Amino acid sequence: MQGLRYLWGVVLGAVLTLFISGMTAGPAAAQPAATAVAGSGQLDGEKVVRLDLKQAVEMALANNVELALARQEVEAARVGLSQAQAMSLVSPSPTTLLQAEAGVALAERSLALAQQRVAFAVEGAYYDVLRLQNLLAVMDDALEAARRQLAVAESRFRTGVATQIDVLRAQTSLMQTEAERAQLADNLALVLARFRQTVGLDPDAAVELDETAVTYEPVPMTLEEAIAEGLRNRLELAQVRLAVEVAEKELEL
Repeated sequence: MQGLRYLWGVVLGAVLTLFISGMTAGPAAAQPAATAVAGSGQLDGEKVVRLDLKQAVEMALANNVELALARQEVEAARVGLSQAQAMSLVSPSPTTLLQAEAGVALAERSLALAQQRVAFAVEGAYYDVLRLQNLLAVMDDALEAARRQLAVAESRFRTGVATQIDVLRAQTSLMQTEAERAQLADNLALVLARFRQTVGLDPDAAVELDETAVTYEPVPMTLEEAIAEGLRNRLELAQVRLAVEVAEKELEL
């Protein structure tokens, strides 16, 4: 009997322990959820991506899909070169080795050109955003001035100093300014969307760009030098030159 009484005491103690633990864990489990919601709201309120031009270009170079594919092509070309070098030890083939080396050179040059295109696209979008933001600020001032002008015209009309035509002119000017401001805001939204896509940001990310002017030192180069540099860097011409080298090598053999 005492053993049964002891067993019931153990069971009752275990039940009480579980009950107390559940009561204690309930609020503790609810607390992280509330904290997570508050943290998410706080992040939504403060999630502003601040970038200067250099950071924007670096982010685009890291996130761009075209560049990722170009890097994979470079790696594939290097693997092909390693395989050609290994095969040349068993069965020497200068032509195959030259083709593999040319493939690496072309892939690397293609990657460099793609990086330039991405950088130029980011710079263009960056300055378009700043330009439209400044124009929008100017338009906001013009809109406020048009509203004040309408208020003045209506006040003068009530006192008999102005005519209904003056009020209509002020209303027309205000509506025109509002329409121009709305069009400018739409253009800014489109440019911002293009900038986010180019850089690799989320479509809804708030962006704040550094307005510090970026200046570049002019490159001392004549027209003839610029043409020669362009001919050296054209990917199509590089492919033709490498094809000629391979053909000449085959003729030598």
